[in-house]
Amino acid sequence: MSIVQELVLISKSGVKILIEAGALTPTLKYRQLKATSREAGGIVIGEYRGNDLRILSVTKPGELDRRSRYGFSRKSPHHQEAAHKAWLKSDSFQTHIGDWHTHPQDYPLPSSLDYSEWRTKLPQRPMFLIILGRLANWYGIWDGKGFVDVTEYKY
Repeated sequence: MSIVQELVLISKSGVKILIEAGALTPTLKYRQLKATSREAGGIVIGEYRGNDLRILSVTKPGELDRRSRYGFSRKSPHHQEAAHKAWLKSDSFQTHIGDWHTHPQDYPLPSSLDYSEWRTKLPQRPMFLIILGRLANWYGIWDGKGFVDVTEYKY
């Protein structure tokens, strides 16, 4: 499996997101490339750096998570345990900073269900959102009030 290279993204509101090399690598094997592939997901662990975000790792789907062709529901306690362990190990710098999941589309976009669940479940602080498609990914930020588009940062 290849390693996902470092990536810098920027939101329309000016928030920069640094995704460290390898941070998203565990997600690659869950892309829905086959007709029988089920959605998968987990949490994103990282740090708040002022207004910006640094992405360090992700959790993988667990046995208790609910997965189907067109749906994913995080139920496994290992996601929260990973966030708590990162928080303790980093002296309270690393935390649950976002969510990721897959869609069986080449170029994914959030569904109305995605937006609805994010509005009701996400905290009132910036959260990084990733949807992995078959050929590309969608990235977004929840800023505590609404959704902000994110694109690749051009140096």
